[in-house]
Amino acid sequence: MTDSAGASAAFTIGPPPPAGVPAAGLALWLRADAGVSANGSAVAQWQDQSGNGVHASQAAAVSQPMLVANALNGQPAIQFDGLNDFLTFTLPINGLTGMTLCLVSANTAARTGGSSEAGDAALFWNETQSWGTVGLSPFQGLVQFRFGTTQTLNWPTYNRPASIGGAFSTTLAIKNGSTDSLYVNGVPVLAEGGKFASIAGVQSTGNLGRGYNNDTFFPGAIAEVLVYRRALSETERQGLEAYLQAKYFGLAAAASQTSATWLISRPTIRIERLADGQLRCRV
Repeated sequence: MTDSAGASAAFTIGPPPPAGVPAAGLALWLRADAGVSANGSAVAQWQDQSGNGVHASQAAAVSQPMLVANALNGQPAIQFDGLNDFLTFTLPINGLTGMTLCLVSANTAARTGGSSEAGDAALFWNETQSWGTVGLSPFQGLVQFRFGTTQTLNWPTYNRPASIGGAFSTTLAIKNGSTDSLYVNGVPVLAEGGKFASIAGVQSTGNLGRGYNNDTFFPGAIAEVLVYRRALSETERQGLEAYLQAKYFGLAAAASQTSATWLISRPTIRIERLADGQLRCRV
């Protein structure tokens, strides 16, 4: 398209999202079954399906992840080696008071995020100020996420009842003002209040497969990524979960919605109820 001043701009208009995928506020949508540009199986670009043109790319052949044609339920995924594979995209998020991160992923070699609790991340924005990182890391034995606001000691962690090994799972993290929440396979597992309301101190460059300090890397596969510039409602979240469960796990709906257990929390003390009914306190 060329405007009256002679400047040109390119943009992508994709088809409307399928039922269950909210369109409003959708900033980034990557799915391994669409828009993958590869040289053989090496992925150079993963094209954004939201229509916003926020493509994830990697020019260096040595750091290109691999396309796996049949990763789960007949669907493909992008495999990151945990050594130097990563993709980057540009998506400014400073100032947001609502945000939703969603991943369908598998961690093929156990990681814990390191001392920063932001290392080896699957989806990640690095910081421009301390405590400004934003990311989501579904590991084998735990899930770490953060909506960085420069607030100290803001590092939510959910410890799984048992390791899931290299299995795929769905993970959603939602920031809604001063409350950050986490959902695993359709079940709400953690909520923390008392957060600063606005995301701040974050770089505009997002990463897939690369975490804290740009020198830690996620070993595993990512099948789908959705990022919203707002908090999804409960109805929207359930619809999105149902879409993902049907696509990747062959389930008609996320039936586990009714088995929810919440974590009661304060900024630095958390009490979580595990699946076996036990309580765990984390300071």
